[in-house]
Amino acid sequence: MGRIYKYSGAFQGKVWRFRDVIIGDKGSLLEQSRYKWITVGANQEGVYFVAPLVFHPKLFIPWEDVTITYCEGLISLWGYPVKLEFRQAPLVWFRITENLAKQLVGVAGLSLSR
Repeated sequence: MGRIYKYSGAFQGKVWRFRDVIIGDKGSLLEQSRYKWITVGANQEGVYFVAPLVFHPKLFIPWEDVTITYCEGLISLWGYPVKLEFRQAPLVWFRITENLAKQLVGVAGLSLSR
């Protein structure tokens, strides 16, 4: 994902710091991991993610590459009911809170519906 959506510029947009994100990889044995303290951003062009670990690149994903869906099941009961999937990285997905999802799409002038 870092090769495809790596971002090296200075992000211009709304930013939320110290957010939890569950990141899944359909090609991994563990399949999902919970990451804390992620910086998440959004503007009209796309969504931005920065992990606090130096070996993870900054990511910027254009909105046209993002599919947002609501999910059911145990993970949604934990507070992460919204899943983001990415066109150019089909094996990777992110789960975020509904509140954060609404804020992200709101910045872009989009809407979130069930």
